[in-house]
Amino acid sequence: SRGGEGLVLPLNGAPVYLTSDKLSGDEILQLFEKASIGNAREFALDVAPCDDNGATALAVGLRSLTNKPVGRVVVELVGFPTNWGLAENLVFFGRLEPATTQVRCIPLTRFSVSPDVSEIQVSAQSGNYRVEGISRELILAQAMPAVMEIKLDGEVTDAEYANAIPISLDKAEQLVGGDPQAWSGREKSSAIFRLVWTPDALYVGGIVKDAGEVQNHAADDELWLGDAVEVYLRPELKGSLFKNAPVSQYGKIIVAPALGNSTRSRVVGGADGTIAGIDAGKIESAIKRTASGYSLEIKIPVSGARLAAGKIWGFDLGAIIYDETGDATRRFQFVWTGKQAWTSPDNFGFLYFGK
Repeated sequence: SRGGEGLVLPLNGAPVYLTSDKLSGDEILQLFEKASIGNAREFALDVAPCDDNGATALAVGLRSLTNKPVGRVVVELVGFPTNWGLAENLVFFGRLEPATTQVRCIPLTRFSVSPDVSEIQVSAQSGNYRVEGISRELILAQAMPAVMEIKLDGEVTDAEYANAIPISLDKAEQLVGGDPQAWSGREKSSAIFRLVWTPDALYVGGIVKDAGEVQNHAADDELWLGDAVEVYLRPELKGSLFKNAPVSQYGKIIVAPALGNSTRSRVVGGADGTIAGIDAGKIESAIKRTASGYSLEIKIPVSGARLAAGKIWGFDLGAIIYDETGDATRRFQFVWTGKQAWTSPDNFGFLYFGK
C-alpha cells in the first residue's frame, strides 16, 4: 500500500494473483476498473511520406494506447530534411477515443527523392503528457513514367526502361538471409531493377546474376525456398501507419523461374491473397534465362485510383539467389532496404512516382 491509498503492482514480472477475505471477486474487478497505469504511454506516434489525393505529403498519425480518451494533441515536426518544404510544422488533433487512430496529412511544398537526413523527429503534447519520436528511416526509390509501351517478354531493354533509375541489390549489408562470408560477390550473386509506370500499372524489370543453376522446385505456396524475386507493396500509407495495420493493406508478389522461360507467381497478402489498391488477379510476369542468370519483368496493375506523378507507396524489393552450387546452405536473400521486410511493413522503404 502507499499511505493507505491503494496497491502498487509491477507489470513487468511474473503474474500477480490477488485474494481477499473482505472483498468478493466482483468487487476486486470493480476496483481494477478504476485503476490507473503509471508511466504508461497514452498514444503511439508515427510519421511517414505519403500522397494526399495525388499531392506529395506527410502522414502524421496517433493511435490510442489507453482505455480512456486522450484530449487535444499538438504534434510538432522538430527535425526535418532541409531539402523538403513543409506547409506547416504543427498538426492539431482533437479528442482521441480509445482503440482508435487519427491521421492528418501535411502538404509538402518542396520534395526530393533523396532526403538529406534519414529520419524525421517529432514531438507530441497532450496536456502535461509529452512524447518524443522519430519516423521510420527515409529510404526512397523512384519509378519514372514509361516512355513507350512495355512488351512483357522478360527482356529489360534500355529503350523500354530508358529513364528508369536503377535499384541495386549487390551489397553485403543488403543480405538478410545467408552468410555474408560465404557470398561470392556481386559478379556471381546480385540483382538490379528498373521501375517505370503508366496510369494503369507499375512495371518492374530485373536482371539477376546467379552463378548456380537457376531453379525453383518449391511448392507454389513456398516459392521463397528457391530462386525468386519479391516485390513488397503498401500502396495505402495513410490508413496503415502502424505495425498492426490490417494485412490486406500490404503484401508481396513473388515471381519464380519455372521450366524454360516460364514463371510461377504468388501474391501474399490479406486473407485471400489480395493487396489493397492492387488488381492481384491481373498481375503478369515473364522471364528470360541468360548466361549469367535471368532477367524478368512484372506488370502490377492497380485498382481504384490510377497512378499519377507525386504518389508515394510503401515499397521494398528482394531477390533470393542460390549461389553457385544451388545448395540450400548457399541461399542468399537480398532486400533493398537491408531489413527483414515481409512481416514488418514498417521496414519497407518508399516508392515515389516521378514525373
